[in-house]
Amino acid sequence: MTSIIKVDTIQTSAGGTPTASSLGISGVGKIGQVVSTPLTTTVVTSSSTLTSSGFSVSITPSSTSSKVFLSLSCNAYINTDPYGYVGFFRGTTNLGGSNHGMFTISQADKYMPMTFQHLDSPSSTSSLTYNVYFKKSGSNNIYLNPTAGELGSGVPDGATGVFTAMEVLA
Repeated sequence: MTSIIKVDTIQTSAGGTPTASSLGISGVGKIGQVVSTPLTTTVVTSSSTLTSSGFSVSITPSSTSSKVFLSLSCNAYINTDPYGYVGFFRGTTNLGGSNHGMFTISQADKYMPMTFQHLDSPSSTSSLTYNVYFKKSGSNNIYLNPTAGELGSGVPDGATGVFTAMEVLA
């Protein structure tokens, strides 16, 4: 069953044009602020436990109900072993709740652009620092933010990653 409502004008009970605030909507889902850090270095680990990449971004939410949307965009490379893992931490809190992080890279010997994202609910108005952690699974290394030239496959491509935190107002 399909219903159709057709109107020319919608007005408030006082006869005015409705606004977001008159409907009880105040900034929900809007972006309050954006903080990003360009990634200009390559990091590598041979660790099989989650290790800080050194990539971090700090943000101070304006409300305890705000959420923080995290996005990491960079290249990744794993030698011949098939798996690498990446995760976000808020301070010392592993947001993935796993010793494998939150994301799996499963393409061995491939230079790949990747994007990792997560929505955090920190319930805080204090300054928060988010960090990227990563680890390998086998005997070889995992690289974050390498250029093609660093891996011996030609001229550096100038690729630069970015780590971004956005406050989502709630």
